[in-house]
Amino acid sequence: MKPLRILLTDALGILLMITAPLLGWLPGPGGLPLFIAGLSLLAINHDWAKKLLDSMRKHSGAVLRKLMRKIKLEQLLYWGFVLLAIGFGVYTLLTNDSAERYLGFVYLLVGILLIIIHEDQA
Repeated sequence: MKPLRILLTDALGILLMITAPLLGWLPGPGGLPLFIAGLSLLAINHDWAKKLLDSMRKHSGAVLRKLMRKIKLEQLLYWGFVLLAIGFGVYTLLTNDSAERYLGFVYLLVGILLIIIHEDQA
């Protein structure tokens, strides 16, 4: 059972790390949380991943301070709402009946429209 657990943990960690750059274009943190989650899963079984994760933790404070000076609270709330709408829309589309899928489609459409509106204003 333990080799299977190691294999599944590593496979999920690698999958999350591969998926992270694909979400990098999204507003907000993009794929960074996925990358960190994948690295955390790999750190369970591998020393190199644990060392890399510790190094990222050590230097993350300085990076966050620089980033947060440039990002306003309104922007964080706006993009958080957009991601929440898109995420809820996708979740509803994939997990519910046809009547509730309409609601998921509406949320997904609202999120996409908010992205388009923001790009036009920039």
